[in-house]
Amino acid sequence: AMYRRRQLDEALRRLRANDPTLTSLSLFRRNIGDEGAGLLADALRGNTALKGLDLTENKVTDGGAGLLADALRGNTALERLSIGRNKITDRGAGLLADALRGNTALKDLRLGDIKITDRGAGLLADALRGNMALERLGLEENNITDEGAG
Repeated sequence: AMYRRRQLDEALRRLRANDPTLTSLSLFRRNIGDEGAGLLADALRGNTALKGLDLTENKVTDGGAGLLADALRGNTALERLSIGRNKITDRGAGLLADALRGNTALKDLRLGDIKITDRGAGLLADALRGNMALERLGLEENNITDEGAG
């Protein structure tokens, strides 16, 4: 756990400093939770270098998704965000959907294997109508029927 925390702290330090060499960050299965997601969200606000962030399998809930969504509103650099295999429900999907309406940078959003139903998929689909940037939305292994996928 100590090593994991050190890795997050180092990443946060570089993000806050807007380190131009930090363009991709993987914190896959690092147990960062909502606290870590919130710290990353804060650090992302003024960052113009990071293009890819992988937070797959990190015990992030709707609360953490909301914090990341807030950061996406003002971030113009991040192109790929993976937050699959977390504890995010339709509520978190709705918060991310709202953020996508005003985001022009994100091209690839992975939300595979979380707790989204047709309702969450619908909220995301609505948001994408006004978003010209997003090219790929990954929603595999969710509770979405053909109706929600339309």
